[in-house]
Amino acid sequence: MGGVWGGDDSILLGNPDVSAVGKLIKIWGVGVKTAAQLVLWGVRDVDGLKADKEIMETLNPQQRVGVARYYDLIEKMSRDEVEEIAGEVKKAVRKICRWEVKIVVCGSYRRGKSESGDVDILLLPSSKDPNKDNVAIEVRGRLRA
Repeated sequence: MGGVWGGDDSILLGNPDVSAVGKLIKIWGVGVKTAAQLVLWGVRDVDGLKADKEIMETLNPQQRVGVARYYDLIEKMSRDEVEEIAGEVKKAVRKICRWEVKIVVCGSYRRGKSESGDVDILLLPSSKDPNKDNVAIEVRGRLRA
């Protein structure tokens, strides 16, 4: 039986360029197209990218953050850590909003995963809240302070 490509997947998966693209797309903000271009320029991994200042300058600000924070961003957190972060968001919401705001932790946490790469939180302000369109912006500002 053939692999996903209808043939022997080990040939494709054993290709060093495919392997390098696979490593580079793990950088936040880097997709397949950018990763493939980086490989064409000789970049094989995040450390090689960090070392090449000229290529680093071609990245957009989001991608530069992804490179700078790569090792932090690939680290997973426990459900307890997700709950702790969600608790901080709830505290910030209570300080800002006069009206009720429903807070739902989504993503991998909601799907019951034991670890998460990030925390997805949905804020659903009351339709009565005159400031409902700005709740997320205000919460983000309070959390950064």
